[in-house]
Amino acid sequence: MLFLNLVMGIPAANALAFYEFKWKSAIDILLLSPLFIPVLAVAMGINMTFIRLGIANHWLGVVLIHTILTLPYTIRILRAGFERLGKRQGELAASLGAKSFRAFYFIYFPQLLPSIRSIIFIVTVVSLSQYFVTALIGGGTVLTLPFLYFPFFQSPDQSIIASFSLLFAMIPIGIWATIELLLRILLPKKGR
Repeated sequence: MLFLNLVMGIPAANALAFYEFKWKSAIDILLLSPLFIPVLAVAMGINMTFIRLGIANHWLGVVLIHTILTLPYTIRILRAGFERLGKRQGELAASLGAKSFRAFYFIYFPQLLPSIRSIIFIVTVVSLSQYFVTALIGGGTVLTLPFLYFPFFQSPDQSIIASFSLLFAMIPIGIWATIELLLRILLPKKGR
């Protein structure tokens, strides 16, 4: 889901930050609408669509609903990152013959790492908090971490609740550490 957020969020944020086109503000509002509309209303409408498409009660439906609910955060954070960097660096790279992917990978990607790190945390935390949406779209058949932990949070034993709360809090940190390792491998080397 994090990968989907980045694959869809980077081009959307880039276009919203650097280009002027017809209906730009309407598209911006549409992309951010899951933040303004109550989650229950979004989930109920999308559930009807997913039932028709045959992806309700399936892991694909759960991944898509979590992506829909977290994509606005990704776009907003990346757009701010792109606007902070400006379009000039990409134009200079293009004038020197760099293709758009190469310019992004060597110029923008390393500078967008603080934004990407923020996205990792917020997408993970928002996704982990979507118990109801996961239950609705997954139909109770798609097993996720909140589904595993929820019965233990109803326990009268405070030590069990504390243990699972600590474990639940460590998940974003573990995901962050994994992504940091991947970024170190994928980052362009200095002096290339």
